[in-house]
Amino acid sequence: MDSTPRRSLSVPAIKRKHVEFASPDGQDKIAKLLDRAGEEIPTYAKVMMECLLETMKQMSEIHQ
Repeated sequence: MDSTPRRSLSVPAIKRKHVEFASPDGQDKIAKLLDRAGEEIPTYAKVMMECLLETMKQMSEIHQ
């Protein structure tokens, strides 16, 4: 049997904030971090930021 704890039906699910559009300012900040950091940022963090930039780009294309 699965030992994963289950959420009680009486407990409401967490509502997630819907993002209407990607902020160009946020994209710029992440891009600057990637450019400036060089070797200071671990590889996994660079990959996550690159994926985040790609997701933000896709969101902005969808909402245009």
